Amino acid sequence: MFIGFVWLFLYLYSMQKPNKHTDNEVALSKKEYDKLVAERDDFKRQLAELKRMIFGSKSERYVPVDSNQL
Repeated sequence: MFIGFVWLFLYLYSMQKPNKHTDNEVALSKKEYDKLVAERDDFKRQLAELKRMIFGSKSERYVPVDSNQL
């Protein structure tokens, strides 16, 4: 009976496919990687532009209109 378990263990162990990547790693092709990097760079550019729009210096200021000028 013990030999049966050993044989079953060795059989199941040999059937496993080797896992080249850990759970936190993903295989990407060079093309996919380059696409993701370009997308990230575009998002960074958009974020910087939005920050400038929201927090940047304001060139337009409120100037009260003098009704006696006209």
